Amino acid sequence: NGRRRIVVYANTDGGDMGRVVGDIRALIAKQQLPTGTFVSLEGQFQAQEQATTLIAGLSLVSLAMMFLVLYSRYQSAVLAAIIMANIPLALIGSVVAMWLAGV
Repeated sequence: NGRRRIVVYANTDGGDMGRVVGDIRALIAKQQLPTGTFVSLEGQFQAQEQATTLIAGLSLVSLAMMFLVLYSRYQSAVLAAIIMANIPLALIGSVVAMWLAGV
């Protein structure tokens, strides 16, 4: 693209990458950048952000599909919602059971 650029490489040394990038963004936001310049954060963090967005979207789609399957089976949105409301409780119960079993 013919633009000049400055590349800065860094490692987080075991730190939380999201927190480190948040701190970097906060520091950059305080700076006055010259006209025509911009900051782009790339690398592993960019891939992690894209994966997180994709997983969140797919999770919502899967929950909607589960609701549709339950609705088609029971022909009642209320019953499907009641069943869906128990999913977090089932997850909590399974984690507690695994903790008690020492897994």
